[in-house]
Amino acid sequence: MKLISSVGIRAIIQELAPIYEAENRVSIDISYGSTAMILDRIKAGEAADLVILASPAIDELLEQGVLLPGACKSLASTGVGMSCRSNTNHPNISTVESLRDALVQTRSIAYTTTGVSGIYFAQVLEKMGLLDEVGAKAVTLPGGQIASLLTDGSADLAVQLTSELVGFPGTEYIGPLPPELQMEMMFSAGIFLSSTNAEAAVDFLEFLSQPQWTTIYSKNGMNQLLN
Repeated sequence: MKLISSVGIRAIIQELAPIYEAENRVSIDISYGSTAMILDRIKAGEAADLVILASPAIDELLEQGVLLPGACKSLASTGVGMSCRSNTNHPNISTVESLRDALVQTRSIAYTTTGVSGIYFAQVLEKMGLLDEVGAKAVTLPGGQIASLLTDGSADLAVQLTSELVGFPGTEYIGPLPPELQMEMMFSAGIFLSSTNAEAAVDFLEFLSQPQWTTIYSKNGMNQLLN
């Protein structure tokens, strides 16, 4: 079975997929990317059995006739947060004003250019009137876990989905953006219409949805959606 997944839910997949593979004696071929990158890959002709993306992208693929109608399922949600290197000062980001101070005072800040969180954060900066000032000291990557730019010394702060920041080695999660600036992003899964392993994909999707995994979702910065 082949799975294409957003990096936003990678920590969950990396923890639960091996359990499923061992219990069912199957192998899952998994590749990751930002939601935007994966949409481009699918548009270019890539296919799989199961895809997990930000929910609006799953809706888009469903409308395009790429996914099996009636088989899509919401899995989890997360927000946008900030991290720093381990053993460094945690700025106060609990209010809009304290966040503004932290953004102005930091030496450098990292975020993605194609990831859902990076696109959203650029909108937050514009809303705060800081797009030019903060953008001038931004360190960016197209996608992937932006916390890697903390550990190699490229940036002092990193903004991304909480699920992509929590637990990254050599970093510490500071907290979420203030409620007024927060975004909740849901992740959903869909079965490719062209899948040759649709039954296995549905079974794995049901496995990911079991309520016994709630604590695993939680520790990785996500809220499991039980439906």
